[in-house]
Amino acid sequence: MKFDSDVIVVGSGIAGLYFANKLADLREDLKITVISKNSWKDSNSIHAQGGIAVVTDLKKDSIKDHIHDTIKSGGGLSDPNVVKMVIQNGPKRLKELMGFGVDFTKNENGQLDLVLEGGHSTKRVVHSNDHTGLDIITALRSYSQRKKNITFYENQQCIELLKADDGSVKGIQTLNKIKNRIDFFKGKVVVMATGGSGQVYKYTTNLRESAISMERILQYFNAYPFFKLAFAFSNSALAFSISAFAFNISSLAFNIS
Repeated sequence: MKFDSDVIVVGSGIAGLYFANKLADLREDLKITVISKNSWKDSNSIHAQGGIAVVTDLKKDSIKDHIHDTIKSGGGLSDPNVVKMVIQNGPKRLKELMGFGVDFTKNENGQLDLVLEGGHSTKRVVHSNDHTGLDIITALRSYSQRKKNITFYENQQCIELLKADDGSVKGIQTLNKIKNRIDFFKGKVVVMATGGSGQVYKYTTNLRESAISMERILQYFNAYPFFKLAFAFSNSALAFSISAFAFNISSLAFNIS
């Protein structure tokens, strides 16, 4: 079947839902489609237990110290400009998450409960008990369901990015794992928020059970010659297929929390 929208977001983890919600608030006129390869409950984000490192107590912490800790922990390999940008925007992004309904754990004084984690010189990690990812996903999902311009499609495995004559991406092709068919989603913009790139490695903390079974892969590979075998394991391959550029892949972090 064919579906039309303005923006297609592939992936319904924290990145995909956060983007969809932000865009839906900014542009109520846009029709946004969010694609999940399985149930929305089946993602790496939802299993993250740790928290978010962000400067919230300027009396005991500073942006400068957080940047220093991050550069040090990265062994000098981190891009200073990227580190600075991420850390400086951290407090604002945290407030946005709270605005979406995320209820982070508070201490006895009603302030954010900050904990100390590896690589940090002071307590600056906010969390939601010990299931931060689950609580963030639940809040983001609840918020997005109240937006009239966001539509969800689950159990849709993205297998190919569709390019226009000028080389721009104008949609995706998916394997509908419930209906056992190939679907087409057309959009003006396609946002890849799939995660799972760790699956290009033999050992990873990425969820293996979220991949399509080998039996199903072979079934559709035989039926549809254009089905890309590697895509079932890492949607990063989708981006590479249209000449997207990747670098420093040896620095991928495997700890999903």
